[in-house]
Amino acid sequence: MNKKDFILKYMEKSGNILEFKEAQEDINILFTTLKNVLIAQGKVSFFGKGTFELVEKKEKIIGDPRGNGVIKLPSEKTIRFRASSNFNKLFSNKK
Repeated sequence: MNKKDFILKYMEKSGNILEFKEAQEDINILFTTLKNVLIAQGKVSFFGKGTFELVEKKEKIIGDPRGNGVIKLPSEKTIRFRASSNFNKLFSNKK
């Protein structure tokens, strides 16, 4: 699913009371706010859903697949999402 499909699904779930541009703006505000809070505080938790966390990956050295040398990968920040156990249960096949 791409962003446009997600916006259309969001519009459908809202009862089609939003125009596409309004729904798109809502989604853009959500992601902008999420980004800003992660930068400022490093963590955003949604009760019963999960937690977004900004984590720093360590620098590492890997073998060069094109030769015999090594490549040094620098450290970088990335986002990790950890789903809550209740949220994970929604996707469980066990009954």
